[in-house]
Amino acid sequence: MRGALKILTMVMLILAVLSGGISVAAADYKANIEKANKYIVEQKYKDALKMLRKAYKSDDKNPEIYRKIAFCFEKLNQYDSAIAYYEGAIVFNPQDIDSYQKIGDIYYNEQDFHEAMSWYERGMDLGRLNPQSYNRLGIIYLRWRELRKSRDYFEKSIEADSSFSSGFYGLGLVYMQAGDSAKAVEYFRKSIELGQLPKAAYFLGVIFHNSGNSDS
Repeated sequence: MRGALKILTMVMLILAVLSGGISVAAADYKANIEKANKYIVEQKYKDALKMLRKAYKSDDKNPEIYRKIAFCFEKLNQYDSAIAYYEGAIVFNPQDIDSYQKIGDIYYNEQDFHEAMSWYERGMDLGRLNPQSYNRLGIIYLRWRELRKSRDYFEKSIEADSSFSSGFYGLGLVYMQAGDSAKAVEYFRKSIELGQLPKAAYFLGVIFHNSGNSDS
């Protein structure tokens, strides 16, 4: 009987120690994440990475940690590492539309437009993109002079956010290239109303100059 009680007591002590260890680990994890978030706000991305790596050791399957690490690498212009961690976030959360868009943004900024387009389109397969992503797809197709597809994506950017001035500006460019000056003027004016200056104003001036109607 006493032997059984000793065993039970030892088991309870072990469980108590393990439970305490888990609580300490959880507290350390939370503290590391909080410090990382603070450093990110302060734009101290190297310091944030140190904290995130510590948190990663405790939870290496958390997509949010991958996203935060990727974001820090992106801000440090370490794009290959950023892409790798955004891809890691997708592995553990395949519905993570934002990470698809982030990878697309990196390739877009590096002017690898085919790769950017493929990531944006993979994001679209999951749901609705943000207006900037649609806008960038519009710009890509405009560069390739595929005006119909370009127009469709600029329109999608406006559907996502009716105050998105860059979408109206993009439509102005599409109609200007298509030779529809009236439509181009309409969209350039709308983009100016929403704050897209001075680029839209410049192209309005070009249209009015070419038409001989500088007083419009």
